Amino acid sequence: TLGGGETRLGIVGAVDLMTYDYRKGADSLIRATEATVAERIPARTTIRRDAPVELPHVMMLIDDRQKTVIEPLTVIKDTLAPAYDHDLMQNSGHLKGYFLTPALMEQVDAALAALITPEAMAERYGREGLAPLLFAVGDGNHSLAAAKTCFEEVRAAIGDEAAMTHPARYALCEVVNLYDESLRFEPIYRVVFGIDPDHVLTAFESYIAGLNGEASPQTVEWVSGSHSGTLHIPAPAVALPVGTVQDFLDEYMKTAPEGAYVDYIHGRTPTIALAGRPDAIGFLFDGMAKEELFSTVISDGALPRKTFSMGHAEDKRFYTEARRIK
Repeated sequence: TLGGGETRLGIVGAVDLMTYDYRKGADSLIRATEATVAERIPARTTIRRDAPVELPHVMMLIDDRQKTVIEPLTVIKDTLAPAYDHDLMQNSGHLKGYFLTPALMEQVDAALAALITPEAMAERYGREGLAPLLFAVGDGNHSLAAAKTCFEEVRAAIGDEAAMTHPARYALCEVVNLYDESLRFEPIYRVVFGIDPDHVLTAFESYIAGLNGEASPQTVEWVSGSHSGTLHIPAPAVALPVGTVQDFLDEYMKTAPEGAYVDYIHGRTPTIALAGRPDAIGFLFDGMAKEELFSTVISDGALPRKTFSMGHAEDKRFYTEARRIK
């Protein structure tokens, strides 16, 4: 139960890291939803490498429009053995968990498998021959990437055969249905600081003029001080406006003045306020509907970093369950 009173349903389980690939364009069973920053992995790897247990905060999303995997368990949850039942800190709500029986685990496995048959994939995404995508990492991708790195280290040290049964092969996570009613996607806007706003705007207009993609037309709002306007993008190369903005900023920042930087802001009001500085410009755009997530990952690969936020910080995963990894 979240702090606002809504309930999020999930299943805690271990996923096979051999079926996970965070690289853009991967066609693995488990994929990242946002670009993975390689520089963020080593620090997490250092923590995990010598740890005897993991306490996960990773959230995996499934595209279960018919609610066949998790939701049926709510009908019989009160017949199951309780795992925990307690309040969470700092107005974060209440956590209640149950142990699944072996029969229910088999039921969950079968329902998950049904989501990724060729027929099910084609029906959901309108294309034949797609590589099955079961889990999209909604939160904690860099921690999962660290787990993958540590497993590959173990594998190199003990050999493939021994690694297949080593506990480090798996990582604990919470699986949540993309269509859970409590799950909301909120856009994360961009503000560039330490620059000449007119120069950035001119550069962005030039960048847009050079695009010749096949994605649907987009619009992006800009605001700087007391000035604002709308940029029209007739032929974007990527499906989401945030992707167009991020691709431009990645190029622009390569030659930006010393001290210039990009910040990622939640909410229109804070974005407009921060863009009020004379050396700043902010970009606002429509957020991605959560229903677009899987199809976009399939078509574009991992999304730009900081594409969306899944709710507020106090509603994220708590470090509750533990599992041996040595």
